[in-house]
Amino acid sequence: MKQSDIISILYHDIFKYSLSKKELVRWTAGKRLKLKRKEALPKHTHPTHTSTSNSKRLIADRAVRVLNKIPFILFVGITGSLAMNNAKPQSDIDLMIITKKDTLWITRLVALFLLFISGFKLRRAKNSDEKDKLCLNFWIDETALEWTGPRNAYIAHEIAQVVPLYDQSTLHSQWLSRNRWIAEYWPKAAAISQQISKKQESDTHLGVLNMVLYNLQRMYMKSKITRESVSIHHAYFHPYDWSLKVMKALERRGVFEV
Repeated sequence: MKQSDIISILYHDIFKYSLSKKELVRWTAGKRLKLKRKEALPKHTHPTHTSTSNSKRLIADRAVRVLNKIPFILFVGITGSLAMNNAKPQSDIDLMIITKKDTLWITRLVALFLLFISGFKLRRAKNSDEKDKLCLNFWIDETALEWTGPRNAYIAHEIAQVVPLYDQSTLHSQWLSRNRWIAEYWPKAAAISQQISKKQESDTHLGVLNMVLYNLQRMYMKSKITRESVSIHHAYFHPYDWSLKVMKALERRGVFEV
């Protein structure tokens, strides 16, 4: 078995996920990951969670039918375990949202309000009850497609595995194109085009309102923020550094970044 396949199997075993032959081709490891010692492959096969993931996907699809009524939303995608069809019964439903320029914080308020009055369960900060709740934890506007945080195998995987549910302006292709570095970790995981995003026009009135709402929401969140990253153009609501935990687990399995 090729080293790149062994690395991929070891990586996904961290998430208790067994790859099919087709998935092993897609998630073959790239040049940035090397196996530094011989490591026994997992002897067990992890159970699939397809039926559970399918029921959560239906909730996500219903949420999109609400969100796509907001004219500022350009893209909605599934992230996290649900994007891999590996959601456990108690898992939440992670969504990524891309908005038009200068509208992120306007859109966030409208989106949360519409989802709430539509009867969706929304996950809140420091609430451990996750089951079937929508977690809108990844917001960017169309000017912030390039990932500015740490780069490693875990982040690259999270970017590559995003599943589009609503894509008004080929934002998914642009997102991958602006983050082509992920191919160093998972070269076959996503089709990365040479597409260049268009320059976005500003709306002064929207920009002012967006800034006001950003400052108000930032003040409200101030006491709750731990390691979340928030700016006028993005909001990464990830209080726990999973990438650090995953990369350490990968090293214990004999796989290191180069």
